[in-house]
Amino acid sequence: MPAETGRPGPSIRPCLAGLMKTTLVKGDYPDRDAATVTLTAELLRLGMDEQEIEARLNEWNRSNSPPLRTAEFQRAIKNGIAFKYDYSCKHPVLSYFCIGIGCPVYKRQEQRTRKVQNFRFLDYGWQQLLTNRQVLLYLCALPYLEIKRRVGPGGTIIANHWQIAKACGISVRRMGQDLQVLADFRLIKYTPGKPQKWKRRASVIERNLPIPRLHPPELWWKEGR
Repeated sequence: MPAETGRPGPSIRPCLAGLMKTTLVKGDYPDRDAATVTLTAELLRLGMDEQEIEARLNEWNRSNSPPLRTAEFQRAIKNGIAFKYDYSCKHPVLSYFCIGIGCPVYKRQEQRTRKVQNFRFLDYGWQQLLTNRQVLLYLCALPYLEIKRRVGPGGTIIANHWQIAKACGISVRRMGQDLQVLADFRLIKYTPGKPQKWKRRASVIERNLPIPRLHPPELWWKEGR
């Protein structure tokens, strides 16, 4: 979507474009004041000055039920300008209107999240405690399935053990045991599936993000086993 300023520059984020088309009701979520601050920060990023921002948001504010009073409205705009916020996709107001994988900003932040989390996994020393199979599961299979299923980092994966094994090129044998180890260390949430024909149900897995730190007693257990 082109920038609302009518001049060359970055595009307004889809979540905020959706917010600007929404009538906010007093007492409901999101809060009108917080939404005004958030929109102000976005329009400032697009190159508008304070007068342009106030003129652009006046129309939106009048559509709310009821509109913010003039003093509240102007104070919210000044707060958005003074602090020059650069909100991430996890901000409560933005996440409420998030369109997910279809947003280029979401994609970039998702990629950064994956890189940071993989680094932390290694930096915290989990590879010293887990087997090679378990490391492959966590760093390869689960992120791959998150991308394929478009659920985002830490999203819910519903898959059988064969699908998980295929994702990182390992044997399906002991898959349940390996996933349970990851769950025991609180790296993932894991609900085992039911392979029986009359109960056929896939496993449900979610990575716990941010990655938990590895505590020294767990390393001592590794060294002494």
